[in-house]
Amino acid sequence: MMPPTSFFVVVFTGLLVPTLSQSVVRRIVLYADYPVVTTCGGILISNYSAIAYKTEINVNPNERCVWTISTPNATGYSLNVISLGLTLQTGQTGITATCVSQLSLTNVTNVAINGTGIVRLPTTCHKLLITFYSGARVFSRGFIIWYNATSGRNSISSSSKDYIFSSSQQHVRYPTNVTSNYTNYELSTFVFGTPGNLYNSSRKTLVIYVRDRLEGTGCWDMLQLYRFRPASGWTSSGQVCGGVESTQWTDDDLMLATFKSDASVVNRGFHISRTTVYNQFGMDL
Repeated sequence: MMPPTSFFVVVFTGLLVPTLSQSVVRRIVLYADYPVVTTCGGILISNYSAIAYKTEINVNPNERCVWTISTPNATGYSLNVISLGLTLQTGQTGITATCVSQLSLTNVTNVAINGTGIVRLPTTCHKLLITFYSGARVFSRGFIIWYNATSGRNSISSSSKDYIFSSSQQHVRYPTNVTSNYTNYELSTFVFGTPGNLYNSSRKTLVIYVRDRLEGTGCWDMLQLYRFRPASGWTSSGQVCGGVESTQWTDDDLMLATFKSDASVVNRGFHISRTTVYNQFGMDL
């Protein structure tokens, strides 16, 4: 059940958060009915929860936070947003909600959050990314976002995984068990964060992909790459099919890869490694 939209009361664990709304109420009481996440980024799997980020302090310049909402058997999500003093600036500071669907091979749907209240999302939304970004000059507090998953039969394999890479050097084999194959109807996400969750044009994230084995050389089982830009959200930037043995991606901002498998042949998967390099000299940090 979503919190009421007509007044600003409801949420979690006895925490009192001062609100900047002068016309409605002075504070929001957070109750235990909804679990709350306060960190910059994370993976959420509950049927309902909330992100309460920096509600009592100012956000930092050039922040980048991604929350992946991946409720098992979800077919869609409802969002309700309260902005506690966050000043939105197009292309500089804002929040983007992004739907990822197993039904779409290459596209995701970006929805810019422009204020408080209910956010209209696509009916089909198997996984939902919430991306917060701030510009170089920002002097405002954070926000609270409630979500509620609509459960049903989405046909997505329970073996699907979600990753957020934020450390300087990380590696994962997919699937993690070296003796196992991935399964049919998978939808997995790999978010590549910026070092320290901060954007810095002098540093780049380097991602290296090495194939173990996918289905044949076609695009039946494939990875799709997306790059984040504050002005436009997540945009498609290429794909990796079975015929690609290895490749690499670099960017000074966030990147996202999705892996989707079809209904037939499965195989051993792939490796992904992430590191950080200087933008100018290409030296490891």
